[in-house]
Amino acid sequence: GGWNVNGKHVIALAGNPNTGKSTIFNALTGLNQHTGNWSGKTVANASGFFSHKGVDFRIVDLPGIYSVLSDTAEERCAKEFIVNEKPDMVLVVADATCIERNLNLCVQVADLTDNVILCLNLMDEADKKGMEIDVDKLSEYLGIPVIPASARNGEGIKEIKDMAVDIALGRKKVKPLKAGISELKFDEACLKTISIAEEAAKTAVIKDKKESLQVMADRIILSKKFGIPVILLVLGIVFWITIVGANYPSSLLMELFAKGEAALKTNLAFLPPWLCGI
Repeated sequence: GGWNVNGKHVIALAGNPNTGKSTIFNALTGLNQHTGNWSGKTVANASGFFSHKGVDFRIVDLPGIYSVLSDTAEERCAKEFIVNEKPDMVLVVADATCIERNLNLCVQVADLTDNVILCLNLMDEADKKGMEIDVDKLSEYLGIPVIPASARNGEGIKEIKDMAVDIALGRKKVKPLKAGISELKFDEACLKTISIAEEAAKTAVIKDKKESLQVMADRIILSKKFGIPVILLVLGIVFWITIVGANYPSSLLMELFAKGEAALKTNLAFLPPWLCGI
């Protein structure tokens, strides 16, 4: 369909909005990219290319979507591209901090095509939240390669490229778990993919017993019991600084300037008056 140009292997990039999909796209393609529109539609697309280990890839950034089952313009574009253009592989970017919700799209995409790679982005944030994700278990359950990443720190990008090369050269065979939703009605299909995503998340995610300091602080400060007193205390401190507290450093500064002025006047008395004035 015009996307597989000059023998490049085509990768479709899919994912929910706000999962860091654009960061992954930029990290993979660098400046080798351009934006346009899907033919006949106002939905924007970006495509780019990269080479790794002597293999050339073209990567097409699909619109950010939550599902391929409903009928918005973005979801239709994404589904049509996967089904009609038959990319060599689909890289699904998921937010590791809310993995259950993100896996729903991954399960749906794996039902449309075989060569699916799941990139678990924002692993650093998941770690801060005290989450531990068993990547191997998740990979085994879904039947697809799962790559942990933190794209803004550049982590996981090389591993994605390595996996893309292995799939492109046939060294890695992917046999994803099929939900079999093509024959189901819309609501039945939704329920089935959601239940598979829930089960996959339950299998792979361990909530760490040791809460990070940030999570503990959030839990206390943002709780119903402490939230309002804490914000009132903070506002009180701000008002005190504005009305009273700022007077102390400002009076010290005034005193310093006054002393400085006197000292300068005495020591610079030999200069012409206009220069001394400056």
